[in-house]
Amino acid sequence: MRFSTASIISTGMRFGLVALLAAASQSGNAAGAQKAKKSKSPKKPVATAASSTDGPMVATVPFRERNGKDVFNASGIVALGDSRFVFVDNNTNDALFELDLAPDGSQAAPIKRLPLRGLAPGSVDDIEDLALAEIGGRRYIFATPSFSLMKGKGKGGSAPAVRPSALLRIAVGDDGSLTTEAMTGFRDWFVKNVPAVSASATKSADVGGLNVEGLGWDAERSTLLFGVRTPLVDGLPILVPVRLKATDGPWTTANLEALAPIKLQIDRGAGAQGVRGVTTRYQGKGFLVVVANAMSGGKEPFVVYAWEGLDSGAVSKFPHAFASQVKAEGLAVGTIGGKPVVVVVDDGGGFGVVWL
Repeated sequence: MRFSTASIISTGMRFGLVALLAAASQSGNAAGAQKAKKSKSPKKPVATAASSTDGPMVATVPFRERNGKDVFNASGIVALGDSRFVFVDNNTNDALFELDLAPDGSQAAPIKRLPLRGLAPGSVDDIEDLALAEIGGRRYIFATPSFSLMKGKGKGGSAPAVRPSALLRIAVGDDGSLTTEAMTGFRDWFVKNVPAVSASATKSADVGGLNVEGLGWDAERSTLLFGVRTPLVDGLPILVPVRLKATDGPWTTANLEALAPIKLQIDRGAGAQGVRGVTTRYQGKGFLVVVANAMSGGKEPFVVYAWEGLDSGAVSKFPHAFASQVKAEGLAVGTIGGKPVVVVVDDGGGFGVVWL
């Protein structure tokens, strides 16, 4: 195996993705992990040395561009084609972004903005993750916001307002265009039909209120898998499956069925841990779930678990997947030059590539 010189974050740091590679390729063998320090000056690529037992050297570089004045707050990613990936910046509510990679895994072209056609202004805020599905011969990207409350008090000192929280179904055109449908009533439906999250719906995410950061697609059961950062159930992070009654049916809550939440049987740490990202494993067999600190200020690191899709929530841990400073908000399995890879995006402004 070899690591590319693509980045995971816009600061000089390195991370051990050997464990992630093991999960994605279903080998079940973690070869070891690398650790790094984070620099506050993300000006140049930084090559980081590995010890003799750590395996290949890892180098990191940031995205070439910024999203205006800010780094890309990348929080979810999917593979749309060979060497072609699409990610979301959770501070951008009307577009996704295309990341094209060169044969060596480096950034091949400037990041391209992909407008979400048909999306009414103000429909959604804080998009956290994406999931790719093929339904009826067409490809769709599903996109979930966090469903969290806005920070601070509302008018007159009232409770914080709910963010615009439409669930998006985005049809991918043959020309690469993205035509979007917004299910504006989804948050209310979700809170009503999933008792496990109902009590948290009026609380801020900073105190354990409703906060969704992961989204996956289970093609066998035609279900969306919502990865909940908070609340936890019995101290464990949960996935909430929501089945599409008709996979190509109307994009309304009437076409949805909430199934029982799945408690992921992760290793308990000193602090609360919630789901931060979900993706399908290599060749579509099972899922990778990223778990980390459930609330801001927590110190639980980002860790990858492999989940086979069983209702028991049994998972296999691949420890030390990331250095302590990495915020691995999104994962995607795809190909570059026909070779399978895992691409990771970090909301600090960068990406990483692992060759399988």
